[in-house]
Parts: sequence; structure tokens; C-alpha cells
Amino acid sequence: LFNQAHSIHFAPDGSIWATDPNDHVVHKFAPDGQKLLTLGKKGIAGDNTSRDTFNRPNAVGFGPAGDVYISDGYVNSRIVQFTNDGKFVRIIGGKKGVGPAELQLPHGVAIDPQGRIVVADSDNKRVAIFAKDGSFIKTLAAPSRGGLVITPDGTIYVSDVNAGVVTVFKNDQIADIVKVEGSAPDLLLSAL
Repeated sequence: LFNQAHSIHFAPDGSIWATDPNDHVVHKFAPDGQKLLTLGKKGIAGDNTSRDTFNRPNAVGFGPAGDVYISDGYVNSRIVQFTNDGKFVRIIGGKKGVGPAELQLPHGVAIDPQGRIVVADSDNKRVAIFAKDGSFIKTLAAPSRGGLVITPDGTIYVSDVNAGVVTVFKNDQIADIVKVEGSAPDLLLSAL
């Protein structure tokens, strides 16, 4: 089923989502392992404007209404929003670069309690924040090549496997930086 099993994400409804960057797809599974849906087209790379193909997707986030946000960042520079049943909603970002609203290797996505779309903008060493409608709000400086988790109180945890840190944001301000060795930032995030 997988060419490269890259990341796994558990949705609030109990479904399991897994990315396969090499095959350009994201699979949705039932808790018992039955495949329910595949987004993207196996082996077909899409560009930043495509509504039904990806180019090396790497992460998944979930909105409160069940929407699914796919980080399509190893080649493309965007987040693609779908309904829970796989209907295209919109593209967030979509322009590679360092300017406002531009992304350079998005590597994670999560939705905060305000409904903002929070993106780990890895190669820009920042977190990009977009409004519910996909419009750009601001960036927060932090290394971000790892996982991204937001707790119910809005605390943002951003890990970076290269820097060996987890940056903690409260109210969009750095509240703490946890320095660890090796790949421990991802292990720390998975324990949250």
C-alpha cells in the first residue's frame, strides 16, 4: 500500500490518516485498518494549483467541522483543505518564497481553537498563521522541521528535528524552548 510511509495522524472522529510522499497520496483508514479514502492520485505529481493531486504531501491536520488539511510541501508550497469525505475546499499558500503568505517547505499543519490554520514553514524557520478563510495573518519565528501540535487551550508546540528543539507558544509569544538531543522532539510531541 505504501511506497514511503511518512506520517500518521489521528482525526477526532477516530479515523487514521497516513501520508505517502513518494506516491503523492494521503490515505484515510477506519480504526480497524480498512482503507476508506485516498486523496491524490498514486504516482502522479501535481503542482501548486492542483485540486486533486499532490507533490510529496507530508502531514495532515483537522478542523473542528471535520475538514482535513494536507501539508503539500516537499515540492509544492501549500496546504490543501478538503471536507472529511474528500471534497476540495481551497488552497492555502501556494507560492514558494520567504514573503508574507509564501511558504518554503510546509512540514506540518494544525488548526487552533480560534480556527486559524497554523503551518510549520520549515525552510523559512517559522510558523505561518492563516485565518479560517485562508487569508494570511502573520508569522512566528521558530525552527519547524518536525511536528506541530496545538492543545485545546491554544498552546502551540513546534518541533524541529534538525535543531533538536521544541518551541512552545502561548498567545503567539514564545513561552518556552525545550532543547533535546536527536529526534526526541517528535517523541515529545507524540506524548502530548
